[in-house]
Amino acid sequence: MRNLSFRLQGAMVSRVLDSPVDFFDSTPRGRVLNRFSTELENVDCCLYLSLKQILQTLPAGIARIVVTGLQAPAAGVLGGVTAAFYLATMVIMAKACNAARRLESVQASHLLQHVAETRDTLSVLRSYGVEERFCRHSYRLVDAAMRALLTLTNGLRSVRFLGGLCGFLVVMASVAFAVILPGQSQDLANNGSAVGLALSASVGVAFLIMGSSGSVFFCLQTFVSVERCVDYTRLPPEAGLNEESGSEPDGEKTSPGIRSHEPVVAGRLDSVTWPSKGKLEFDKYAASYKPGILPDVLHDVSFVVLPREKVGIVGRTGAGKSSLFMAVLRVLKASAGCIRIDGVDIAAVPLRRLRSVVTVIPQDPCLTRGTLRNVLDPTNTCSDEDVWWALEQAHLTAFVSRHPMKILMDVEDVDNNFSAGQRQLVCLARALLRRPRVLLLDEATSHMDGDTDRLVQSTLRDSFAHCTVLAIAHRLDTVLDYDKILVMEAGRVIEFGPTSSLATNQGSEFRTMLLSAGLAPEGAAFDSAELSIESTWL
Repeated sequence: MRNLSFRLQGAMVSRVLDSPVDFFDSTPRGRVLNRFSTELENVDCCLYLSLKQILQTLPAGIARIVVTGLQAPAAGVLGGVTAAFYLATMVIMAKACNAARRLESVQASHLLQHVAETRDTLSVLRSYGVEERFCRHSYRLVDAAMRALLTLTNGLRSVRFLGGLCGFLVVMASVAFAVILPGQSQDLANNGSAVGLALSASVGVAFLIMGSSGSVFFCLQTFVSVERCVDYTRLPPEAGLNEESGSEPDGEKTSPGIRSHEPVVAGRLDSVTWPSKGKLEFDKYAASYKPGILPDVLHDVSFVVLPREKVGIVGRTGAGKSSLFMAVLRVLKASAGCIRIDGVDIAAVPLRRLRSVVTVIPQDPCLTRGTLRNVLDPTNTCSDEDVWWALEQAHLTAFVSRHPMKILMDVEDVDNNFSAGQRQLVCLARALLRRPRVLLLDEATSHMDGDTDRLVQSTLRDSFAHCTVLAIAHRLDTVLDYDKILVMEAGRVIEFGPTSSLATNQGSEFRTMLLSAGLAPEGAAFDSAELSIESTWL
């Protein structure tokens, strides 16, 4: 049973991690939490205990019915009929209780989802003063969950009542045929020990029926949990996730952090060294989260980023900046055009390979639990010197050195012992160790102060000089020294070119943004050294 639980949980985790983004968009978090908590707990505990009790009591119950039948045949026949009636009733009750069990699981998922959302947005709820409304909603969810649970509990009580009634009928039949009607069983009436044995066996049958009814009921209900867990082992993986690259011979797998510099034949992924340069091309690309169902979020996107160029992506909220990054990672489904890296269409690249060569530093970084070294180098392919070098480049050396455990210090996933800005710096250090050819920054300095921001920008220029960098910027001052600027609006590219050219063009949308942010005086020539460095949000 333990092996079953391990294998079931492992398969569930693997399938959930391999699921497409659509699954997480359409599946409430509470439902996933319920499968990995309550349902797995039922499989771990209840299934084993109920099966154990059934296997222990079933042979004893059959033996007692046989003994009763041998001593009082008529009572034995009635006991068999009663047992058949009880089993038929159990089948009917099991169907009703299985439905109640599923309803209870659904209501529990809704409750867990509400609790998780409330915890994540607690500060917002307090600021708007809607705590009472959320409390009332939680009361309604608790009531709904309790109604489903009471229905399930009443089903168990009904099963136990029927079991007790059947056992009572067997006892009364034994008494009637052995004592009240001695004429029909003269041998039994003249043998006191036989009468006692028959009555003792019949009483044991009654207790076994009442006791085993709960075990059978719990076993049937636990199989509902098994069914729900097995459903998660059959989740479809993301398209292209399990494809294998034909260019990699068996047994020759390269680490994501290792890049050699052999050329890649244009248009074909025929070398394990891809990508060797980092040239990124969008060719009339359009994409949607669900092609044919939802409208496109990117429309006719075309631009070319040369190797080692630094490109800042700007635009209003909802312009499609983050969707552009999701397209590079093939989270979005292309409806037209293509994206090429070093001349290779990413649609032809296995998904794991593609995402191993593109590094993303998100706006809200997430650190897993473990030591700092394991967080920075999960595959343990880098030396301690490399780790310290990455920490130095990310300006975390002083902070880590003050800790007694140094790079072996613990990192918590909840109540993290790093500030928001430090978490972003840890992600920056992790990216340095991966040595990617394409680096995507989704406002990676949003939680940093001005001084740290300038240090990080210096690191991006120096330590990531070999990378092609695309950076989403809500603060225009963070991308003024980039090579090019990409301006987006409503999922379309409206401007793309050198930063100085766009900033000095009087009709440029980028210059309009600079003027609105107070980063360029009216009519002045563009000079990044003279622009304001104040953190100004769009």
